[in-house]
Amino acid sequence: MDILLVDCYSIAYASHFSAPMRAQNGDEVQAIYVTIRTLAKRVRENPTFVPVLLWDGHAKWRYDLYPDYKSGRKKGEASIAARASVSQQMPFLRIMLAKLGLMQLHDPNAEADDIGHQLGKRLVANGHTVKFLTGDHDWLQNLQPGASWLDHRTDTHICTPEEMEAAVGARTALDFVQIKAMVGDTSDSIEGIAKIGEKTAPKILADFGSVADFFARVDAGEFEPRLVAHKNLASDEGRATYWRNLQLMDLSLAPVLSAESIITSREAPDHPTFLDWCENFQFKYFLQNPSRLTGPFDDIIRRADYTALLQAIYQLGATEEEEEY
Repeated sequence: MDILLVDCYSIAYASHFSAPMRAQNGDEVQAIYVTIRTLAKRVRENPTFVPVLLWDGHAKWRYDLYPDYKSGRKKGEASIAARASVSQQMPFLRIMLAKLGLMQLHDPNAEADDIGHQLGKRLVANGHTVKFLTGDHDWLQNLQPGASWLDHRTDTHICTPEEMEAAVGARTALDFVQIKAMVGDTSDSIEGIAKIGEKTAPKILADFGSVADFFARVDAGEFEPRLVAHKNLASDEGRATYWRNLQLMDLSLAPVLSAESIITSREAPDHPTFLDWCENFQFKYFLQNPSRLTGPFDDIIRRADYTALLQAIYQLGATEEEEEY
């Protein structure tokens, strides 16, 4: 089975910055419109892939570990207004996607990143092919044989370590998260280690193999830090920052999800209600070309068998004995 795991909020947030559109009551609706068009386009381009939409919950453990996590998103009038508008549009987007008959998943205590990582890994282990549709480079951690990364904005499709290295300077998920843990992530308000940037971090890995090996050589007296970047990383503060950031960023270190925690939602397609919403939001293009929009979804949903997906969800967090049972 081919499965397209979709990072819905990433697409919706990027879509919000398209040309403004307003519903009859004056509310912005471009995030809804462009997200649906984007999904229709990607489903047409990937006719064998069944789309599964992943939504964010609230990963409280990350905020407990680092209270400033994503705090920058609450600063600046433009950022606050954009996120408020997107949040207002999300319930309607989810309703309209449901009326198209699409499968949607979320865990109240996890981010879509966490669901995508654990579910994708399980699906690939079960012999299925997974494509991750997102604009978030963090999802490159999911790259492995049988799994690829597709940027919904640029059409960049990364399938191999070589392509990943060309895009972000790292060939493996482990190298990727080590670099990010040193550099930090401004989009999530995660501070990095002073004087270590996107050029210095890969060089540290090239010189020492891994950050853990760097620490080991320093502790064994085999390497004396002289450069400011090395001194900062070797310091108690630098080490604490690195290990904290790794815990925040490395998706393999997140709490294990379970079938009981993931909420699945799927309705039978309801085109009349979908078009009623299009009328309400003044989506004239959808109203003029309903079959062009709904056709790709109808085709894939008609052929979709969600048994493999539900089996993979059931296996999340299970022991080997439980899986065999």
